Amino acid sequence: MAAKPSLWPKPNFLRFLNRIREMNRAGYRLSVSMQTNGFRYDPALFEILAEFDVSVGVSLDGPREYNDRRRVTHRGTGSYDRIMANVEKIPSWYHRQSTTGISRGRRSEHFAGYIR
Repeated sequence: MAAKPSLWPKPNFLRFLNRIREMNRAGYRLSVSMQTNGFRYDPALFEILAEFDVSVGVSLDGPREYNDRRRVTHRGTGSYDRIMANVEKIPSWYHRQSTTGISRGRRSEHFAGYIR
């Protein structure tokens, strides 16, 4: 999906995902995944993503101290706490069928214990 997919209008998501479903019924083997910075959480969007088996990855640059050096809000504050609060809002039933991970850090050893 294109950059900032969580900002797409929901009807666009539905058209796109329904088209993928149609193509799979016609014999294709397509899957959809979405990467997000996790700064915005929309429960209705997660219901759509779950209905179509879309996996989701949430990008962080590592633990709070690493992430907040590189990912700041427009106000200049770190984004880690808001992102993690949004990850916690993702329903547990969604975690079982999807992927939520941490990426982008150069120091992968600092991710231990952070990936579900």
